[in-house]
Amino acid sequence: MFRFFSLLFFIALSTGAFGQGVSVYGQVVDIMDGTPLIGSYVVLNQGAESTSYQTITDYDGNFILTGVTAGRYTLLVTYLGYANYTLDFTVANESIEVGALKLSQGVELAQIEVVEKVVPIRQRGDTTQLNAAAYKTLPDASAEELVQKMPTIAIADGKLSAQGEEVRRVIVDGKPFFGDDALATLRNLPAKIIESIEIFDEQSEEAKASGFDDGNAAKTINIVTKKNMRNGTFGRLYAGYGSDDRYDAGGNVSNFQGARRLSIVLMTNNVNRQNFSNDAMGTDPTENGNNSGTSGNFAVRPQNGIVSTNALGANLSEEWGERIKVSASYFVNAAKGIVSRTRNRQYFDEEGLTERYREKGDERSKTSNHRFDGRFDYRINDRNTFLWRPKLSWRGNTGEEVTRGTTLLDTQAIDSSRNEFNGRFTSLNVTNNLLWRHHFPTSRRKLTINLYHAYQPNQGDNQLRYAESGSGGSQRNIDQRSRQERDRNYGSLNIQLAQPVSRHASLLVSGRTSVRDESSEQVTYERDPLTDAYDISLAEQSGTLSSKYFSQDFGGGLNVYKGGLRLTARAVVQYASLVNNQLIPPLPPNESTFWSVLPTLSLKFKNDHAGYLSLVYRSQPRLPSAAQLQEVIDNDNPRLLRAGNPGLRQEIRHNLYFRYNSTKASAGTVFFAMLGGGITAQDISNSTYVANSDVGRAYAVPEGSRIILPVNLNGSWHLRARSTLGFPVDLIGSNVNLDLSASTGSLPGLINGKLNSTKRSNTGVGITFSSNVSDRVDFSLSAEGSMNWSVNELQPASNNQFFNQTSRFKLNWIVGPGIVFRNDILHRFYRGLDAGEDMDYVLWNMSIGKQLLKNNRGELNLSVFDLLGQNVSLRRRVTSNFTEDIRTDVLTRYIKLNFKYELRKFGP
Repeated sequence: MFRFFSLLFFIALSTGAFGQGVSVYGQVVDIMDGTPLIGSYVVLNQGAESTSYQTITDYDGNFILTGVTAGRYTLLVTYLGYANYTLDFTVANESIEVGALKLSQGVELAQIEVVEKVVPIRQRGDTTQLNAAAYKTLPDASAEELVQKMPTIAIADGKLSAQGEEVRRVIVDGKPFFGDDALATLRNLPAKIIESIEIFDEQSEEAKASGFDDGNAAKTINIVTKKNMRNGTFGRLYAGYGSDDRYDAGGNVSNFQGARRLSIVLMTNNVNRQNFSNDAMGTDPTENGNNSGTSGNFAVRPQNGIVSTNALGANLSEEWGERIKVSASYFVNAAKGIVSRTRNRQYFDEEGLTERYREKGDERSKTSNHRFDGRFDYRINDRNTFLWRPKLSWRGNTGEEVTRGTTLLDTQAIDSSRNEFNGRFTSLNVTNNLLWRHHFPTSRRKLTINLYHAYQPNQGDNQLRYAESGSGGSQRNIDQRSRQERDRNYGSLNIQLAQPVSRHASLLVSGRTSVRDESSEQVTYERDPLTDAYDISLAEQSGTLSSKYFSQDFGGGLNVYKGGLRLTARAVVQYASLVNNQLIPPLPPNESTFWSVLPTLSLKFKNDHAGYLSLVYRSQPRLPSAAQLQEVIDNDNPRLLRAGNPGLRQEIRHNLYFRYNSTKASAGTVFFAMLGGGITAQDISNSTYVANSDVGRAYAVPEGSRIILPVNLNGSWHLRARSTLGFPVDLIGSNVNLDLSASTGSLPGLINGKLNSTKRSNTGVGITFSSNVSDRVDFSLSAEGSMNWSVNELQPASNNQFFNQTSRFKLNWIVGPGIVFRNDILHRFYRGLDAGEDMDYVLWNMSIGKQLLKNNRGELNLSVFDLLGQNVSLRRRVTSNFTEDIRTDVLTRYIKLNFKYELRKFGP
């Protein structure tokens, strides 16, 4: 390993005899405040017939054109809403830095005669740029309401997606805003300050530094603000109180002063708004208690049921001098939840449908979160930069749950049970990511060194009381306490050297070392009926395990770029070893070694007539966790036991995706298509055994219960396809989006030692009409239906299919002088579920209000949530050995009086 890294440094420091051509690099910024103009289109050519060099600026506004040969050139920079910038210069034998290219905004509309309609959409390389002026909203609309009118962007079940993928980040003028909580940014930013929306795949910091795509791109939306609204204060304050003592209060305030941007958000409520991304006026029908969405810097994973939340967050980004850029965010929240649910589960095995399990449960929980995220970017000089990204999060949770279950065979009850579980858990996650980037003089050679470390200790304790009565008079009782501690330490060092070998090609050599130490300890004690003390050790539910993983990667890559074509091919040879040492119960150390070849391929092509195409293939290993490796029984659910498998191996995931974008700016149309899928070798799947099986008896599984063990299986795969066509219909003053989707996949599993493959498929079609009439009327009408199939290879009797449809009508209307009417109707329809589980309900939210104060900054309104009292929550879950439907109690009808005040103060 030492020799390899020494060779890398030797190559890096040697003189560059390989390179042909030089680099032209610089930055594109706003002429007034120096704000980077992300996604600017940069073209360098010698004439109309010559081959051009072209690129797009990154989120810092930087660009680099490589492989430029000697000659006289013209540099052209274009950006929506700004005047074009041109620069003539001569390239000799050395790279040229053109510095900061300062673009000025185009001529004000008031000074010219508009002779054609606003161009709504453009495709600039891999960036789709949507003009906000082409999509009309009410004056007080949020960025969320604006983007939902735009093609390929959708919000469903608390998740934001664009071009068929979940959006991981939303940034503002290329800078973080509300951390990684995408919806919080959209719902706390007013639409009226937005110039355009940009959709692109943001590369990882390592990929941006080396110029080689590593397959770790994240779908990102950049909000470009209007030039005259980049200095000022804006936000919203609100408060509401209603029936059943429902309350909701909070707000957000942002202050933009050039490069310095400060945002503060806070809230308190008992109407299920658990994140800053929820609707402030309580009229969003998606807030029905479903557990959906993902965690981000200003978000937590939503809890089911009815939740009360208090939260505070702050975000700051600024520049310290000319060399240091800083951004940091902090978030804290505390939540209390009450959940009531019913569960209807149908088991099956290799012989057919078996028993049915029905359960009712009640749960109470308290959760608190602290989260810090920082980014410190230091430009040491023109050749060296240093990036530090620290993160820290802490989570604490206490909860108690009581469930009552009945097992039926046909229609006859064979046992009943009562389970009381309470626990307390804490987790800490501390990570540091350091990246040094070096550009060598007089060549395009780049060296990057990345050091990463993560420390994740977790601990908890719980108490379980369980009583079961069988139809034959049998009894089973459990009264025990457990304590768990799991620690994880991970570190990696990655070195990459990129070297040009011709005008249109570069090579990459890389080396990476990673180490993971993980330990898991669980101790369980049973209550002594004589002393009432919990001091009887349960050996089968106690254990200590340590796991050590080491990997060494050596690899290389080729980057080819010519005209609109960019090809990146990479491959690494990885050696890895996994050593598991289970001390209690004692087992001999288990060591596994792996040799893997992990390729990555990225092909991107841009043609003004054919559109933009991309093809990405990636392979990635995934390790089993300490809990999956530890051979200790987890009986938190005594009817469905779990245990680890110390013989697990790592799995390898292979994914291939094709994407195509085509836009016609003159017509305002966009077409997007995505096709992709993947397979997993040695997938970590579930192996389920009943009590009377050989394995069940070996683990002393009680009659009527099952045990699930992790096992490596092949046969896991999935396919996805999605397409969107968006176009304006001037006749009705609306934009129309048509969506088609399909997916299928296979999940392997073992049932009593026999292989079962569960194939799940889905097809869907959707249509959306959104108004583009005026800034006083905003409506949208959408419908989406999907058919779902589940097919079990081992037991066809468990096959099922169901249909679900979601329709929605939204109307925001300024009826008269300051009178605002809001209406939101959501209809959901399910057919094909088990008897009594089908649903057909309407969630209707409505409000009417009066705008007040100067410039209509204030609004007093009366809102009704769930006007018809039909709100419900239903989720279907399909696994390799059972299918279940889960209903959860959610908020129902309440009336609330609300007041909100809009902050708006902009200046030079």
